[in-house]
Amino acid sequence: MSEENTTNENPVIINFNNREYKAEDLSPEQLELAGLLNVVGREIAGLQAYYDKWVTTNDHKKRLIEAFSATLAGEEEEQEEE
Repeated sequence: MSEENTTNENPVIINFNNREYKAEDLSPEQLELAGLLNVVGREIAGLQAYYDKWVTTNDHKKRLIEAFSATLAGEEEEQEEE
C-alpha cells in the first residue's frame, strides 16, 4: 500500500493546537466536538468575506455622508452671505 492510501484511510479529523487528530485518537464526544468545530470554522471563514465587505461598504458610506454634509455646510454659508 502506498503512503497516500494510508493517509486517506485514516484522515486527520482536526488540527488543534498544532497537533493533528485522527478519528482513532478521539473519543465519541471528542469526535462530535471536532466535527462541530470544523463546521463552525468553515462558517466563520465564509462570514469573514461578508464582514470585510461590510467594513469597506460602511467606510464608503461614512465618506459619502461626510462629503454630502460638507456640501450642505457650503450651501448654508452661501445663504448666510446673501
